[in-house]
Amino acid sequence: MDEDQQRRKMDFDSFNERLTVNMWHAQRHVERVTCYLQEPRHVEDIAGSMEDEEWDVDECANRRKGSDRLRTASVAIIMCLHLGVDPPDAPPRKDAPARLLSWVDPYKCGAHKAAMEIGINTQKAYEKWQPKSNNRTRYKICTDPPIDEVRKVATNLRRISGTDRVLFHYNGHGVPRPTENGEIWVFNKSFTQIDRSIIQILAEFFAFLQVP
Repeated sequence: MDEDQQRRKMDFDSFNERLTVNMWHAQRHVERVTCYLQEPRHVEDIAGSMEDEEWDVDECANRRKGSDRLRTASVAIIMCLHLGVDPPDAPPRKDAPARLLSWVDPYKCGAHKAAMEIGINTQKAYEKWQPKSNNRTRYKICTDPPIDEVRKVATNLRRISGTDRVLFHYNGHGVPRPTENGEIWVFNKSFTQIDRSIIQILAEFFAFLQVP
């Protein structure tokens, strides 16, 4: 029996002992061998307290029952795209990193039809993430909506959803980027200018959505 086979059959009291012996054999014929995963966080024993274990069991039981989990009752999909017109701070199209929006080429058909397809594909993506038992989620797709319409949608969905969650999906690829103060942009009713009064301040807008 050669030395390597004999070493494999050796009984070790700990992982550190086995690692030390193996590293010693590995370093016999070379000047230096880099030791990987030798920090204490890699070799120390992992042991948790009983309190943590009991808490994890209770937490897992609650998650399985789902009694305290929130249900997403409504989803608002706001698409500020204005296809065919680039926002002021948009990069040149030849340098744009992406060509598809929600797996849809926005320039393959009319602007309104493409915007609706993008919104529908976004809705389908959210439907896949919803539990199969939860088939009562309401979806509202708004393409290039003015501020009044967005405010109306947010208020109505909150009123209908009650204490359930309202998910607000905002796509602002057709408007300038959010400001440093957290203001996002939409168009006015006539599309003559971009209006950022929708958010005046984020807290003011989310007052319409409320929580959760």
